[in-house]
Amino acid sequence: MADEELSGASAVWPIYFNDRLAAYVIEGRDSGGKTFRLKTADQSMAVADSQRNSALAADGGCERLSLDAEIEYLSENAQESSDRGEEGLRAAPAARAGTSVRLNVQTGKQSNMDLWWASGVACVGKYLANSPLNDYALSNGLFGGVSSGSISDSVRAFSLIKYPSSSTAMQVKYFNRTISNAEIKNWIQNGIPFCVCGNSVAPYTATACGWSYDASGRQVLTIMNPRTGYYEATTINSNGTQTSSGFAWTHGTIVPVGWQKPFGGSKWSYMNQGGHP
Repeated sequence: MADEELSGASAVWPIYFNDRLAAYVIEGRDSGGKTFRLKTADQSMAVADSQRNSALAADGGCERLSLDAEIEYLSENAQESSDRGEEGLRAAPAARAGTSVRLNVQTGKQSNMDLWWASGVACVGKYLANSPLNDYALSNGLFGGVSSGSISDSVRAFSLIKYPSSSTAMQVKYFNRTISNAEIKNWIQNGIPFCVCGNSVAPYTATACGWSYDASGRQVLTIMNPRTGYYEATTINSNGTQTSSGFAWTHGTIVPVGWQKPFGGSKWSYMNQGGHP
């Protein structure tokens, strides 16, 4: 990056793609006020093109760069300016401990202790399809009122969720396992939150909506935990299980597949079982 491109910059943020430094966002000021400019770090990468329609928006304290239908998230620790100058930017830590990516699913606690099986489902449906059905509505649709349920009922509840102007129910796939770190990144970075299943007092689904690195450099999951109603980064216990505030991801994964609208947007994408469109 040429020195003149950084002149007058008040902050510079790196953007990563597939664990590579792909571009920079440069914050500066001109006569019109604060401006943001995008500069690709590698012109051969099809991540960002300064000629494409791009915009920068602040969302939940994590800057978000929208490029057509693609969204690349900046690291949250990039709220602190990187050293100005090409060598300083190249020195962004490769391990990126503390870096995180998060989809802004709606937060909120389950409406009843018996409905933990439905709360994660409702959260995914709200984000992707703007579904009005909360956990109580899903339980009422399946059982006629508040009822405890199972993981199979979580899967069935997705059949009640439909995209606007569509009669097709949301299609999902249940894996009787926790999925790998690479799979987690695939789903999240392609704009699809999913349900992770555990068993605390009763069958329990949380919404997987992001990933981050802990202080040891291990990738951990970010969930919207219906028990607390907040985003939480999991910790890894001695058995290698990801846990958080009464939740342990031990009983499988429910992922949206087939035709979906990633990032809660307007464009359809066909998602395969590996999290790729």
